Amino acid sequence: MPVADSIPAVTHHEGTHPAPDGCELYWQSWRPESPHAQLLILHGFGEHSGRYRRLAGELVAAGVAVHAFDHRGHGRSGGARGRIRRWADFRRDAGHMAGVLADASLPLFFYGHSMGGLMVLDYALRGEAPEPAGVIASSPFLWPESVPAWRRALAAVAAALAPGFTESARIDARLLSRDPAVVHDYEQDPLVHGEISARLAHEMFSTARRTRGAGAGIRQPLLIVQGEDDRLCPAQGSERFFAGVTHPDRIRRTWPQTRHEPHNDLDRDEVITTIREWLLARL
Repeated sequence: MPVADSIPAVTHHEGTHPAPDGCELYWQSWRPESPHAQLLILHGFGEHSGRYRRLAGELVAAGVAVHAFDHRGHGRSGGARGRIRRWADFRRDAGHMAGVLADASLPLFFYGHSMGGLMVLDYALRGEAPEPAGVIASSPFLWPESVPAWRRALAAVAAALAPGFTESARIDARLLSRDPAVVHDYEQDPLVHGEISARLAHEMFSTARRTRGAGAGIRQPLLIVQGEDDRLCPAQGSERFFAGVTHPDRIRRTWPQTRHEPHNDLDRDEVITTIREWLLARL
C-alpha cells in the first residue's frame, strides 16, 4: 500500500507495484494540489529515483506532477543488482509504470537521464503505449565508443556465453558534477551501486548504436539537455542523434563546463529553468 507524507501544497506517495513478470518495482510520486501536466522520470545506471527529489520539487512548484520508479536491479526495486534478461524489460517496465502512475486526464511527458535517456528515446521510437506528449533526454547514453573496444567485445561474448557474469562499473562521482556536495552524497548513498552484468552492458551498447541513427523516427516534441564536459556519455552521441531528428519541435541545449548530470551541476538552476519552461510551453 502507498505511504503518503505531505508538505505545503505537495503530496508525496510511494509504494511498490509488480512489473508484468512479477518483479516488484519501487515507485514514488510528487503532486501539487492542481497539476496541469505530469512527468515520468527514468533514472540512470546504478542510481535510483530518490536522486531526483530536487528536480521533482522544482517542477511540482510549477504545477507538474512528477512520477518516478527504480529500474529493476536498482534502488529499492527487486531483481538482481545490475542484471536484466533483455533491454525490452526496461521498455516494458516504463510503459507499465506510466499506465499505473499517470493520470489519463493530464498530458504525460517522459524524462530520462543517461541510461534512462537512452530508454526514453528508444521507447518513443518504438511507439510504445502510453505515448508521451513529449520527450526530454538528459545526457543520453548514445556513444558506446566511450567504453574501450575490448570491453565492448568482451561484453558481447560474455552476454552470449555467461549473461549473468557481473563486474563492477561504479561511476567516479567526480565525473557527475562540479558540486562537491553532489559528489559526496553520491559516494555515501547506500542505494547507489556499480554492478553491471554482461547482458545489460551488451544490450545497452547495442541499443545505443541502433538508436543514435534513428532520430528521424521521433514523432513527439523533443528536448535534449547535456553538459559539454560529459565524459561518461559524450555529447557527440546526442549531437549525432539530434542531427537526424526531423520533427519540427526539437531543441538541444548544452552547457560548456557542465558534466554528466546537468540537473545536479553548478548550472542546475538554468538547466531546470530550461526544462520547466519547455514543459509549460507545450501544454
